[in-house]
Amino acid sequence: MSVDALDNGVNINPPQISGINTYSLHHILSAINSAYGEENRDAAFSKALEIASLVISGEIKKAEAKIEGERFVNEQIELQGKPDFLVLDKYTAWESAVSKNKKVKLVIFPDSFSTNWCLQVARDDLEVFGNDRINFPHNWRGLSDHELALTTQIPDAVFCHASGFYAVVKTKQAAITMASKVIREGL
Repeated sequence: MSVDALDNGVNINPPQISGINTYSLHHILSAINSAYGEENRDAAFSKALEIASLVISGEIKKAEAKIEGERFVNEQIELQGKPDFLVLDKYTAWESAVSKNKKVKLVIFPDSFSTNWCLQVARDDLEVFGNDRINFPHNWRGLSDHELALTTQIPDAVFCHASGFYAVVKTKQAAITMASKVIREGL
C-alpha cells in the first residue's frame, strides 16, 4: 500500500527538486520515535499508534464523503441537464464525479467558512495540475475586491486566484453570472 511504501523501501514520490521530499506518514511517525528516544520506545509507539489511528479514521471518513459526494453530484448533473457549469447548494466532495463528466467545466458551491460562493474549474485528472477544462481570464487573475469587480463588471466579485482556477463572489447569483461569462467567452 502507498501508506507504508517508504517503510518497505518503495519511493512512490521521487523528489522533483534535489533534497526536497514529500512529507509522508512515515516521516511523521519517525519524528515521533526520534523525539521520544530509545529509552521511551513504548511511549513513542503509543503516540505513533494514536496518530496513525487518527489518520486512518480520517481517510475512512474522506472515502465515505467521496462516495456520498459522487452520488449527490451525479444526481445534480442529471437534474441540471448535464450543464457546462454545475451549481451545488451545499459543499460536497465533487471533484471525482465531475472529473468523469467531461461536459462540466466549472463548479459553483457555497464557501464552507463564510457566506460567499466559490467557483472552481473542473479537471480531467485530479492528480495533476494544469489540465483544467477552462480557466478564468488572464486579466482577472490575482485581482480582488473593487479591482476585480471593475474588471469583471460583477459588483459582488471578491477574489480570483492568480493561476486562474478558482474565484470567490458574494452571492450565488454573482457566481452564476461569472460562470456564464467565462463559459460564454470560452476562456
